[in-house]
Amino acid sequence: MTRARRDGLQACRGWLPAGRDTLVAVVAGLLLLLAPGTADAHPLTGGPATPGQIAVTVAGLVLTVAGGVGAFSTAGTTPQRRLARIGRRLGMPALLVGLVTIFIGPDAITRIDSRCSVRPSTTATLDVVSPTEGQRFTTNAVPIRVNVTGGSLAAASVNTLQPGKGHLQISIDRILVTRASNAVQVVQVGDGDHVISVEYVAADHLPFCPKVAVTRNVKVGA
Repeated sequence: MTRARRDGLQACRGWLPAGRDTLVAVVAGLLLLLAPGTADAHPLTGGPATPGQIAVTVAGLVLTVAGGVGAFSTAGTTPQRRLARIGRRLGMPALLVGLVTIFIGPDAITRIDSRCSVRPSTTATLDVVSPTEGQRFTTNAVPIRVNVTGGSLAAASVNTLQPGKGHLQISIDRILVTRASNAVQVVQVGDGDHVISVEYVAADHLPFCPKVAVTRNVKVGA
């Protein structure tokens, strides 16, 4: 076997593992993009998010970038230096962990922060007067009117936890669109079938325990 052929075979062997790693990363990324999140607010959706959600998303981004640099900067080569070998070996796992952290981490933070053992309770009840279940709107401006009994509405900027005080969080199709301290709001909703959720939450923007929320299915458009 000629030297040129041996060099060609070695180059192919060096590229194949990287090719498999690339395929794994691409497939994992696509699956995570297709998987729906459970958090009402996610930093990547542009909706309001808690400091914990933002921190875990930033950590995931750092891991993804660092892992990508380590995994792909030496793809198809045979690194000789120790640092390059370590980067090649750890880059792909870091990339995959980063992707998982970005898309699943905020949901996990929400579940941890919402445990009843660490959440305040309230006797307040929430009644959504408008919209009613199944209501149809011919305009995209959908009025939301609620009654809070046994509790009071405070500004969303108030950060002192009190059982009898909170504010409203309004979500459309599980995407948080606004926080409000007024019982009457108007939100813009696109045409089609939607799920509007109104929740009475504590000052730190997280649920009381038990959760105080009402969901309405509505249709918007002619």
